[in-house]
Amino acid sequence: MNTEENEPTQKEALKNNLKAPRRKRIIRFSVVTLALILSLGAWYYTHYRVPEPLIQKFVLINSTLEHSLVNYKRESDQSLQSLKRDVKKGGNALKGLELIKRAEMLKKKSTEIISELTKNKQRLINEAGDGLDEKTYTVKRPQAKLRVSKLMVGMLGSPKGVAYTLEKKLNAYSHWLNNEYKDLFKKPLPLLTKNPEAPKGNFVYDNFWQKPVVVALAKLTQLQHQVLNDQQNILTQLHVQQPATEDIKFDRIYTGVSAESNILWSGDTYRANMVIAAVPSKANAKMTVNGEPIKVENGIGKVRFKTTYPLGRKYWEGTITFKNKGRDTTFRVKKEYVVIPRMK
Repeated sequence: MNTEENEPTQKEALKNNLKAPRRKRIIRFSVVTLALILSLGAWYYTHYRVPEPLIQKFVLINSTLEHSLVNYKRESDQSLQSLKRDVKKGGNALKGLELIKRAEMLKKKSTEIISELTKNKQRLINEAGDGLDEKTYTVKRPQAKLRVSKLMVGMLGSPKGVAYTLEKKLNAYSHWLNNEYKDLFKKPLPLLTKNPEAPKGNFVYDNFWQKPVVVALAKLTQLQHQVLNDQQNILTQLHVQQPATEDIKFDRIYTGVSAESNILWSGDTYRANMVIAAVPSKANAKMTVNGEPIKVENGIGKVRFKTTYPLGRKYWEGTITFKNKGRDTTFRVKKEYVVIPRMK
């Protein structure tokens, strides 16, 4: 009787012993699989998800650039109005009217390309970033990369993204600029789509493939800055072309600044030329920047200084002093620039 009772127990034990290795294999496989999934997740997070502090840096950069765009637009408008006043004061001479015509054409073309960049920014905000947060006024999905790639570059098997069309328009504008105003510069202005630090780079992929929304937005805003910077440099050169007349009698002198760029990484060297129009060459103008004298060549002051912290919008101030009717006459110049952090 005991033998009969023990027999099922022995069979169950044998059966359990046979199942034990199988359970262990399943458990080991599950643990390995889970570890692999966690490893892949960690790898994806570290390689494809941009750290939050870096995202916040780009949010700050874009916000700073957006605010300073207003100042650059106002400065550009003031330059055109100043040119018109001086041409009128000079009797609306044919050369002066031609300068105004060229300046107005420049404003028209640059406004069109800035509008094109704004249109692309709006699409990024709405289609890739899910719109703006009502409280912070920043995109709701600043980290989104796949949506940026799909919209701006295009995915395999789908039509090309909108960045290719933008690239063509930016190149067309740059070529028009260099052809129309080639008499004003010794060398052509750089193409908007070319990065001086990576001349062989790919504009579309380098700026929009696998890039977060905030990074793509900052790039488009930076391009708008560059358009306005080139525009201001050309307007300055056009104003210098306006001939002095006896009617002016030096009671209205035009001063201007032609900067290589108004957006610089921290530690970069700011470079610009400070010019003054309607002053005879024998005036021997003396110029300073932030209280320090600078080199002057043929009436053009060479502005050079290293950018430093803190980051954000900054200003430098200059003076231009020359003899007028035996007395020192001083004009003051104030110019805005933006310092952004270097990305590590």
